[in-house]
Amino acid sequence: MSYQYRQNPTNPLKDFEIVKVKQSLALRYFYRLLDKEYYAKLFKVLERKRKNDLAAKRFKKFEMEQIDFEKMKPFIFFPLQVNSDTQIILNSPYSSMYEAIEDVLPKLKETSYNIIIKEHPMEVEPVDYSQIVDNKQVFLTTKTDLDALMEHCEFTVNINSSVGLQAIAKHSKVLTLGECFYNNAPNVLRFKDVRDKKLTSEFEKLNLDLQKNDRYIEHFKNDIFISNHFYTPNIDLLESVRSRLV
Repeated sequence: MSYQYRQNPTNPLKDFEIVKVKQSLALRYFYRLLDKEYYAKLFKVLERKRKNDLAAKRFKKFEMEQIDFEKMKPFIFFPLQVNSDTQIILNSPYSSMYEAIEDVLPKLKETSYNIIIKEHPMEVEPVDYSQIVDNKQVFLTTKTDLDALMEHCEFTVNINSSVGLQAIAKHSKVLTLGECFYNNAPNVLRFKDVRDKKLTSEFEKLNLDLQKNDRYIEHFKNDIFISNHFYTPNIDLLESVRSRLV
């Protein structure tokens, strides 16, 4: 016994009426006056922008801190992310930087290396890391040259922000705590894979091949990253998007 099915050709739009939407800005804004969801989202965006502006002003007031890297060596560099970063909430086992520090810090201390933690310059929430800083093995910095820290450290600790990729480009070995697009980089170890192992031994086994590392970064620059911005699109931007979709 066999069954045959034949779909009748139909017009899926026959039961719909296409209505031309008026483009009157005055009418659109009038409708927005009655839209509670629009106001809720608008106020949320404005509040976020206000906090970002305050964070930027606060960061400008900080003086540049100078660190004697030779005296501090060997040290681990741990640049923090914003506590409300969706990358932490959605792509890591943590809900905040406090949880991440609490989880990884005991393991970092086992190395006997100094640990330099850097607060994120755009942190919008009140934070207090004083309980974890002892100024003997664990130090906190707010405004120090990011590149210099990555160039002089034994390895960089990062959850999943773009700073991790920047560290890879600086030839720094990286310990990632969450899911990120550069977890397969040649100089990256995932914390969940080495949690029960000796970190110093695992990083010693991670031979840093500079040429392989640079090829990895070039792949991102040439085949993945797109220059320009979607707010100001141009032909080059649209062509870059098209070539990646084909």
